[in-house]
This record gives sequence, structure tokens and C-alpha cells, in this order.
Amino acid sequence: MSTHLASQLKSELFSRYSLVPSEQWLSDFLSGSRNPSHPLPSLTSTAHFRLLSTDFTTALSRRQGQLFPSTISDVHTKELVLQTDIPVQVLDIQDTSTSKWAQIEAIERVERGEEIRGREVIRNVPGVNDDDNGNGGEQARDSSSRPSAASSSNVPSDSKKGSTGPHKLLLQDAAGSKAWAFEMSRVERITIVNSNPPMPGAAAAQVPAEGIQIGCKLVLKKGTKVRRGLIMMTPASTTIMGGRVEIWDKKWRDGRKARLKQELERENAN
Repeated sequence: MSTHLASQLKSELFSRYSLVPSEQWLSDFLSGSRNPSHPLPSLTSTAHFRLLSTDFTTALSRRQGQLFPSTISDVHTKELVLQTDIPVQVLDIQDTSTSKWAQIEAIERVERGEEIRGREVIRNVPGVNDDDNGNGGEQARDSSSRPSAASSSNVPSDSKKGSTGPHKLLLQDAAGSKAWAFEMSRVERITIVNSNPPMPGAAAAQVPAEGIQIGCKLVLKKGTKVRRGLIMMTPASTTIMGGRVEIWDKKWRDGRKARLKQELERENAN
């Protein structure tokens, strides 16, 4: 591996994305690159793309300045301000604006192949009225079968659209430290959608229509405020880079309904 090239690539990743890969990750990346002689901008974009689908705790250098302060989760600390940009990854996301039961119902509608449009329940019925072009299925409309779900003020008008939040996110830095963040005002691209995630191999460098995913990478900008152990997320303080860790995202999606039910049972018991 060219020491000069590695140094240049590290500098570019930091200046463009606030990311500093570990020496081991950088060495593996350049060694496995088909053509490390590509122009630096192209090589930087490829490295960035790879980092977005990689666990930051193994891929990034644990630079002290780019890690959470030791008191970030201390509820006794009235307020602190992040002194540098800190790259993090999403481990969990919660919709705080919608009841857990409404979220469970939304997940189950998708499982049944339904979606809500206004007061109508749209069912995708496979194999009905197939045409010669192979368009298998039709949409069956039912405006009365589930009026309570469709008319709920907390349920989006289309169940395949994302939650509007505010959201609460569990974030992790390169050293593995975790902290909760709250969406103080709407941050574009942060949403939960109950449809299936993209197929494996889909472009990880973008946050797709399916909403933010587990393992998605963010940068908390210098000046971000933390109050009583909770990071205050705003559009001005947050850069969403995208990406996901596929195995984490699948596990989170597969278990989300069960977790919501458990939380609902605990709340009812209390």
C-alpha cells in the first residue's frame, strides 16, 4: 500500500465527510481495490460508499476529538456542546408521535398487503384479473372494513409513507459509546417506513424511499447541544450520509412488532 496514497485518501475522507478510517481498514480497502491508481476523487467516493455499509466501531479511527464526551448520557449535566463534528451510526429509531398500538397496526397492514389512503383500505390482491402483460393483481378498495384505523389522527394517510416524527434515535460513535438523540425539529430524511427494505446490494450511499435504516451514518456537527443526556437534533446540526448495516437492519425490522408489543404490555402493566 502506498503510504502517500493512504495519507491523501485519509485527508480527503476527513475534509469531505468528517470520516477518519482506521489504518487497518484503509490498508484492507486499498489492498482489495481493483485499481488503486484511480483518480483520488473516485477512490474517495468508493471508500465513502464502503464506509457507509460498515460498522463504524471497526472501520473508523478512535480519535478522541471525534468521540462522544464521557458525560454525554449524564442526566445530571444540564447542557454541554459538542466541540467537533462526530460521525455516528443509528442503532435504533423510535416514532414518539404515534401510539405503539397504531404502529403495530401499520406494520400488520403492510404484512397483509394493505395500505391506507384517506379513509380507504387498499388491498393488493395477487393473481386477480391478470392481463397479457403480466401485471398480476389488482387493488381492492374497502372504505368501511377498517374505519378506525383509517380515521386515526395518528396514522399517516398512506401506510407506505414514513412517520413524520419527532423521532428518538440511539446513536453510537466509533468507540462504541451510545447516546440517545431527539429530533427537536423535522430533520429531512429521518423517517420510519413499514415496507420491506431494499434488496441486498442496493446503493447504500443514499437514504432510500424506505426511510432511515439501522446502521445509517450521520454526522453530529460541532455546536450540537446535549441536554440532560439527550442530544438535540436539528436540520442545522445533523448531516445524514445514509447507508446501513444490512444484518442489523433486518434484525431490527424482523423484531420491531414484537418489541412494540412488549413495550405496550409493560406500559399497561404499570
